[in-house]
Amino acid sequence: MANTSQLFIGQFGGGSDFSQGILDDVRIYNTALTASQITADRAAGVSLDNQAPTAPSVLTTSNITHNSITLTWTAASDNVSVTGYDVYRYLFACTSPPTGNCADTANVVGQVSGTTTTFTDNPTTDPTNPLSPLTKYGYYVKAHDAVPNTSVASNSVTPTTTAFSDTTPPTASLTTPTNNSTVSGTVNVTATATDNIGVAKVEFFVDGNSTPVATDTASPYAYSWDTTGLTNVAHTISVKATDTAGNVSTVASVSVTPQNGDVTKPTAPTAVTATAASSTSINLSWSGATDNTAVTSYKVFRYLFSAGITTAQVIATPTTTTYSDTGLTANTKYGYYVSSGDTKGE
Repeated sequence: MANTSQLFIGQFGGGSDFSQGILDDVRIYNTALTASQITADRAAGVSLDNQAPTAPSVLTTSNITHNSITLTWTAASDNVSVTGYDVYRYLFACTSPPTGNCADTANVVGQVSGTTTTFTDNPTTDPTNPLSPLTKYGYYVKAHDAVPNTSVASNSVTPTTTAFSDTTPPTASLTTPTNNSTVSGTVNVTATATDNIGVAKVEFFVDGNSTPVATDTASPYAYSWDTTGLTNVAHTISVKATDTAGNVSTVASVSVTPQNGDVTKPTAPTAVTATAASSTSINLSWSGATDNTAVTSYKVFRYLFSAGITTAQVIATPTTTTYSDTGLTANTKYGYYVSSGDTKGE
């Protein structure tokens, strides 16, 4: 037929009425036939394919892991052509197919072409119902042709998946603060961590100390870092993650510099001496302290020796390294010590 428009079979004279009967035989040809060709074709009759392929055989398994099983079989044969194979899977708890309740409930987990005689059952080929570790399964395969006539089941195999072994370490990285940044006060340190199974904990470290300053077990991973007592030089913050199998990530680190003003205390004064100048006065002197910026003052503490050092009181704040204490009680033993201060105090 050269005309590709819609074809109506059983229509009367181009009208809208159609035959209500049953057609015994419809034959469509891709070329016009002569009367003798039509007669010869009808005399030959129609040959129907009702023969099923033979069953696939020698079904075996290989490459078994916790979530993957590879199946291989010997090809089936057919009077016309094997066009494909259906792979069936069931949880093993009974006899081999086709008898037994478990095998009878098997579902098709894969289909391959008639020229393929292998199939791998894994999370990619069956994402909705993946295999579980340490579980026994049953498999069998059926062949079909184009009709489709379907063969009986192959022999069954009953492999058991292996235990799961996680050897993949997690990854960890610091989000804030950023590398080579300047910080001050209390800093919110945050990190991210990922793993193929699950992250168990994230640990934070400062300046290479082997003991973590904080541990977080849930995302978002974070801790508050007080920098006010640190020197204003570069410090290292590090983070590492551990997964549920105990695999540990590589350590991720950043360098930051606190800027909290002067946090370095001056040294203590040394060589403090006390000399009685009279019955009611004592002269004090000492070696000066040092500081990263400047020593701005000293505090002189005095206490009655009989009362103990815990009763000491500040009696003067000189800016030099000498002080004369007057108005004392004669024939009384006193104790003294001196501290130093810079622009931020002691």
